[in-house]
Amino acid sequence: MWFVRSFARARLLDPNDVPLPRDAPEGHALGPDPQRVFLIGGGISVGWGVMTHHLALAGALARALTALTGRGTDVDARVGLTVGPLDAIAGLKRADLSPYAAVVVTLGTYRAFRLVSLRVWKRDFARVVAQVTASAPNAVAVFTGMPPLRSTNAANDIVDAVVNVHARRMNQITENVCREAGVEFLPLLTSPADKVVADWNSKAYKAIGELIAERLAIELSHAGSARGVDSELREDSENGDHLQR
Repeated sequence: MWFVRSFARARLLDPNDVPLPRDAPEGHALGPDPQRVFLIGGGISVGWGVMTHHLALAGALARALTALTGRGTDVDARVGLTVGPLDAIAGLKRADLSPYAAVVVTLGTYRAFRLVSLRVWKRDFARVVAQVTASAPNAVAVFTGMPPLRSTNAANDIVDAVVNVHARRMNQITENVCREAGVEFLPLLTSPADKVVADWNSKAYKAIGELIAERLAIELSHAGSARGVDSELREDSENGDHLQR
């Protein structure tokens, strides 16, 4: 097992295997009344296999969400190869999330390749969920599972098989933690995009971006409706108070 862990880590982090984006970690789609999305994590957010974040998840998510909502979208990404739960918590604490309509968290890939203890993963991921809730209480939050994983070097069936079994176990824990906390979990292992997301390319990011955007669009619509109802109730209450006076 130590060999699998060491080999998998080397394959995941070898920057000579595939390109990485060199531009600013953000994505934009033009449209009226733009909304902002905060994307934090590693794995699918990093942009393995493409040269710009425009072609990576940040850009793909921005375009997909704008296509669904008709509004402009600005995605600000805080991503890195080795970003884990503790890194995400620190990033969330430093960021001012008040301008953001949504927060998307993509964690697990690096820890899956390291075969992290499932007990440790559950503890640390629960802390991330709590921090998102504390840092962005008014934003829609979506936590993704991991899609099928493949080493960035030449395929190694044994390593990839072990890592993917571990990733599925981590995904189940992630889903359970989200359910208990009452937040949105978005599985990617059982999606129609399975056939493309195992590869690191723009098609994969487009597929994942569309999946995340679909969930965000629904949740943002619900949140907007809830705010509208709250506003009407407050207005009715204020009018009632005025009539009584």
